[in-house]
Amino acid sequence: MSQICRKRLKNNKAYDWGAVLSIFPKRELWHWIFSIFNDGLVADTRSSTDDSELFLKEVFNWGSKEFGIQLPAAITRQYLSEFNFELDHPLSSINPKLAAIGKKLGEKIGDENIDAYEFSGISFGKQWTGSGMRPQVPFRIERANNSLAKDNRFWTSAPLRTNDHMNLVDGIVALLKR
Repeated sequence: MSQICRKRLKNNKAYDWGAVLSIFPKRELWHWIFSIFNDGLVADTRSSTDDSELFLKEVFNWGSKEFGIQLPAAITRQYLSEFNFELDHPLSSINPKLAAIGKKLGEKIGDENIDAYEFSGISFGKQWTGSGMRPQVPFRIERANNSLAKDNRFWTSAPLRTNDHMNLVDGIVALLKR
């Protein structure tokens, strides 16, 4: 490992480490953050959830050899995948009626350019019943930051493994092309 940095967060609830890793055969993870919380561990890479899991596996192997750390019998895994993508058509092509909502919003706000408001995102979240584990982050598609509407560039996040998330978005893109 090289270029290791460590910081303790002000709330004393987590420790974060980041580094350039070269412990994986034939590739390097150039950006990762490893956090230790009272109730779990988080590995954040800029590549994929698979790389995050591979990293955690290596951390546990190292911890087991060096300190005798044992994994708990039951591990709850939660995923967060995020990436940007582009569409060939506006997101509003899901349903052309959505343009009318944006127009009405522009009228109500009194904007001179009433066509400036458009459908720019979707979100699907699981309802929490008030007991048990809180639901994971919702699945979202939103216009990417600092992108023009005509570019059709979007950001998406999902509580899925990266490959599953990419397949889901590919399916949505295929639906938009119909």
